Order: sequence, then C-alpha cells, then structure tokens
Amino acid sequence: MKPCSEVFVEKMHDYLDGDITHQEHEELFEHMKKCTCCEEYFSVLSESITFLEGPEVLEAPDNFTKKVMNNLPNKNKSKFKDWVRKYPSVLAAAIFILMMGSALTTYVTEPNQLSYTKNSQLKVANNTVIVPKGVTINEDIIVENGDLKIEGKVNGNITVINGKEYLASVGEVTGDIEEVNEFFNWIWYRIKSIFK
Repeated sequence: MKPCSEVFVEKMHDYLDGDITHQEHEELFEHMKKCTCCEEYFSVLSESITFLEGPEVLEAPDNFTKKVMNNLPNKNKSKFKDWVRKYPSVLAAAIFILMMGSALTTYVTEPNQLSYTKNSQLKVANNTVIVPKGVTINEDIIVENGDLKIEGKVNGNITVINGKEYLASVGEVTGDIEEVNEFFNWIWYRIKSIFK
C-alpha cells in the first residue's frame, strides 16, 4: 500500500490541506485511476484526517447533568437515619432501656467484693478503707461494697457505693460526698459514670 512516488504523496497532502492547483488536482486523480497503491494510500490518509478532525463538539441539553445525577441510585441515604429523624423519642427510649439493662445486669452479676480507688496511702481493715490521720489524698476516692473512714484530708470528691462514709473529728474533705445505697441511685450513678 505504499504510494509509487513522493511527488504524488505531496500532492495528496496539498489536496487534503486545500493547497492544490486545478491542474495538480487533475493529475493526481488521473494517476490514482491507474495506480491502486496510490488510491489506497489516499483513502487511508483521508480517513485518518477525518478521524483526527473528529466530529463537531456536541453540547449537552439543558439540565443534562442534573437529570443523570437524579437517575443514579443514591447510596448516601440511610434508612436508619430516616427512621431516626421520624422517631427520635423511640431511639432515646431504646438507649435508656439498653443502659438500664446494662446497669441492672452489672448490679445482679457483680460480686459484692470490696473495690476502691488504688492509692498506696489508703489502708484497708475489715472491709473498711481508711484515710489515715496526717495523710492528704489529692484525688477522688470511690469505695464500692465497703465503708470509708476519713481521719486525714481528701482534696477531691468521695463516692461510697453500698457502704457508709465516716468522717472523724479531724478528717477533712474539700469535694462532694455521695453515698449510693439504693438500687435506683446505683443505676443513676452507673449511667452518669458511662457519660463521664
């Protein structure tokens, strides 16, 4: 499919560019009637140019993008989010019931062992945690399933769960003192501690 002469190849390019005289045009087409190689080469060359020039740029109709986007499936919408927006009080009640159930389960299954804030200055005797005389504790103290006796000083809050708190005449507490002994107080304390 190679043309027979560079002269005709040059005339083919001039023709496709629109830079050919009338006489060169007639010579080229007379030659291509006789030479099939040049005719095939010219056909491939003109098809290539047509392909490269490509079709005209088409403009999309108005709102084309919007219509396409509206027809796409929306994966961002969540049925759960829609349900929550419609029934927020049901969700709040479910969370409350879940937290109450969790607290109740802990209350029923938790052994009644003494547990307390770990601090090397605290002493333990007969299920009673003692803040010794002359000792200052600079943190909150939580005692569960036992009593607390304060003979020294506590710079923080005190919480006693299922027990009692005793403050000696020389004892001092700078924070709040809270005793949690009833079941509902205990559940409320657990719920507050979850949010802390």
